[in-house]
Amino acid sequence: MTGAEPAGSGPPPAPGAAAGGPVVAAVDGSDSSYAAAGWATGEAACRQVPLLLVAAVPWTTFLPVGLPHLGEEYGRDAMVRHAERCLEQAAGPARRALGPERVGSEVRGGSAAEVLWEVSGTAGLLVLGSRGRGGFATLLAGSVAVAAAATAQCPVVVHRAPGDPGGPVVVGVHDVTGPALGFAVEHALAHRAPLVAVHAWFDHDMDPYTAELLARDGRQAAALDAAADRVRTALAPWRSRYPELDARERVLLDNPAGALVGESPRARLVVVGTHGRGPLSGALLGSTGQAVLRHAGCPVAVVGAPGTR
Repeated sequence: MTGAEPAGSGPPPAPGAAAGGPVVAAVDGSDSSYAAAGWATGEAACRQVPLLLVAAVPWTTFLPVGLPHLGEEYGRDAMVRHAERCLEQAAGPARRALGPERVGSEVRGGSAAEVLWEVSGTAGLLVLGSRGRGGFATLLAGSVAVAAAATAQCPVVVHRAPGDPGGPVVVGVHDVTGPALGFAVEHALAHRAPLVAVHAWFDHDMDPYTAELLARDGRQAAALDAAADRVRTALAPWRSRYPELDARERVLLDNPAGALVGESPRARLVVVGTHGRGPLSGALLGSTGQAVLRHAGCPVAVVGAPGTR
């Protein structure tokens, strides 16, 4: 789970590959991608930045079984035309909401992973659906989605479900420095939403006998109090910088993934961080992030430390 700046150091700037960069949404013709494009439209309106809709067309085409081979160029052109139709379907509602001048669309050649990594370099936020088809089918099916969220050059939102528009922004907080809390604070302020900083103290891997001993001698209560103090310490510089921030602490007896997934049905957004450590930190998302991406009941933002992706 992610953390915050220690008390006294002041909050870091909100993360993002490109300050003021567009919100980019991946479109592949699936219902999930259209829902993600709708969420991205609202976020672009809130941020007052352009919206860019992107579709990927692989350079290699495949011959459908039972159909005559019409050539690579014909197949590629057909895929491009399909991608353009998908983009136009997503662009219509976006243009009505934002104005035509603030909505762009592009068909890019390459694999979904390559295309999304490239566009993330100039984006302020990348938004994906949770289930794809066509150009993004392989990206949004399980492990590759996790890799995309971990390796993108900007924060990524995976739109799993609409979430509660009146709910809080929920962020996992641990006792290490990380940018996810900053992203969550900025999102909460922009949408005038409460912020709930969640710390999971208890892990289900702890055997019941040990848990009972800790509860009986008061160590559990002491540990919970200490965890709550750490969360308050993490929030202190943000509360000082933004007095209008409605920030709340929650310390839960659960594992980190279970705590965040449990909070997600009542949230507008759940924010998790990447590990940001070791030689593979840019390629791997931790087990907590993977579980939240696959089971949360609202959109999930994945925010990595600058320079680790």
